[in-house]
Amino acid sequence: MNLRHLLPLLALSACPAPETGDDGVFFWRLTESSLAFGACTDDPRFRDDVTPFAIGENSFIIYRVSEDGKAAATLSCTHVDVSTCAESADHIPWEVAGQELTRSQTFTDSVADAGCDMQQVVTETLIDKGQTMTLDVVNVLTLINTTPGSGVCEDLDAATRSRSTNGFGVEGCVISRQLKGAAP
Repeated sequence: MNLRHLLPLLALSACPAPETGDDGVFFWRLTESSLAFGACTDDPRFRDDVTPFAIGENSFIIYRVSEDGKAAATLSCTHVDVSTCAESADHIPWEVAGQELTRSQTFTDSVADAGCDMQQVVTETLIDKGQTMTLDVVNVLTLINTTPGSGVCEDLDAATRSRSTNGFGVEGCVISRQLKGAAP
């Protein structure tokens, strides 16, 4: 199964963070990363490729909130100076409501060219708590037969469940990652 979209959808930047100013730029030094599975196969062939987001001592989430306060976009910085920041290559846009940034995206990939697609709905929610923040990234997996009524996805999921000691497959699997951060 192609799990490339389970990789981070956010920009992790390795630049020292200046204080947040009146320019709408926010810097969060990442302090913790965790991973949890809900109703997912425990087959190592599935889980071994899904890991918590990697963070280092100089990892940040950096974004700029628009002047109207309704949108934000990730930034990349090369130095402590905000003037060295530019929109990140990934250009990750967010909707902003108060202290909460959200975004959602759907990906569909073929599962081993077997007549079955795996759809991933990825939802990200960043909550600014003043001096700390949390970013929750949730992936919900659904299997879709490319030929209606073929049963290919059901057969693949049944095979996955048979290899799982917990009896779960991929259909309906929820993968939750969380990053925690603090103001520099």
